[in-house]
Amino acid sequence: MVTLGGVASARVITIPPVVRACSEEHTWDDVATCVAKLGTVKIERTLPHARLVRITNDRSGIHGIYLFVERNKTWRLGGMYEDEVAVLGLDAQPFGGHTVYRVSFGVSEHSDVSLDDSTMTPVVFVQRDEMYCTGASYRCTTVRTSCDALVAGKTQLTFRGTVSWKDGALHVAGDRSHAGKFCDEREIAPLSFPDDGE
Repeated sequence: MVTLGGVASARVITIPPVVRACSEEHTWDDVATCVAKLGTVKIERTLPHARLVRITNDRSGIHGIYLFVERNKTWRLGGMYEDEVAVLGLDAQPFGGHTVYRVSFGVSEHSDVSLDDSTMTPVVFVQRDEMYCTGASYRCTTVRTSCDALVAGKTQLTFRGTVSWKDGALHVAGDRSHAGKFCDEREIAPLSFPDDGE
């Protein structure tokens, strides 16, 4: 007699600590109290109904920027980027009849990559990214609008892009002829608006 047994596989989804603890609060004071329990907090930018905060906690590994948005008299976590970045700006733009929050930040990192598909080379990447958030969810769309790959101080790859709203999506226009595979950016980036009646 042969017994056949199935093996169940489960995918573990880790919910970020800030999402678990502070995704929705009644007042800004409630938000401030909640995030203060997670680490050192710094308010980076403010708008009339939005605040961008940085939370840092070396012990727990929390490092990132978090966008909280006030909608219907409730403060919600409306976006996040979990990394060490320099915040360059926060504004609100009308896209598709909705208010979209744009967070601009700069990233600089050192890496060893193969620019010629054969030799590993130390490269410094200097980027400007823009994160677009609808405010209804902490999931946002991030696109790269500037990238330089520097080798020994000289630019080897480069890209500059501009973002526009067209046909229900973000469009990133720019000269990609010198971007290579490391500085290239997709031309069309989806941005979803929840059908929440707001």
